[in-house]
Amino acid sequence: MKPGAMERAARSWFGYGRWNAPYWFVGMEPGGSDGHASCEAWLRLGGTDLIDCLQHHLACGFTTLHTGERPPTQPTWRRLIQLLLAFQGRPADLTAISLYQRDKWGTADGETVVAELSALHARNLAEEADRSRFRAERIVTLAARLRTFRPTFAVFYGLKYRADYERIAGVALTIGEVAWSNGTLCVLTPHPIARGPQALASWWIDLGRRMRASCERGY
Repeated sequence: MKPGAMERAARSWFGYGRWNAPYWFVGMEPGGSDGHASCEAWLRLGGTDLIDCLQHHLACGFTTLHTGERPPTQPTWRRLIQLLLAFQGRPADLTAISLYQRDKWGTADGETVVAELSALHARNLAEEADRSRFRAERIVTLAARLRTFRPTFAVFYGLKYRADYERIAGVALTIGEVAWSNGTLCVLTPHPIARGPQALASWWIDLGRRMRASCERGY
């Protein structure tokens, strides 16, 4: 591992996409466990605050989610992409999700930001990880980016981090309800793989449609 790779990533790597994309998704941390390889690949790809999701996975030797006619959908991304497709008024079935994930999700020239509060990988919340490292600094950066680029919407997922998300959005957030901040529609959701009503595809599709209606009304 290159010296300081994980330390640099913990401070400066926010995820995938491009900041001026219209659709933002902000979560708690990347899944998986091989943080060393992931951070090394991030550095090889330039070590910038956002990189291309496909290129990063290829650099890590992980091609499952990005190749083939219909790659398997990643459980967290599945519902987020479903929400986005519903917002856009497009089919949101598993095939559509798979193709969007393969071709467009978190791309450097695409329409999404896929960002995290922490850059360090963990398989789940029960796994020990230094989630607080640089957290305050990263929240300030994300809040500044949100104010600067004013995306169409920002979805924040994972209820445990509501207070942090509210600092980023600059407004109070209620589960599944829209809140406007500087022209951006902000929404708080449970984590897509959490149990409950949000485990159903219909919950995410309905939310995407309600978000679209709110944007069309302007409130």
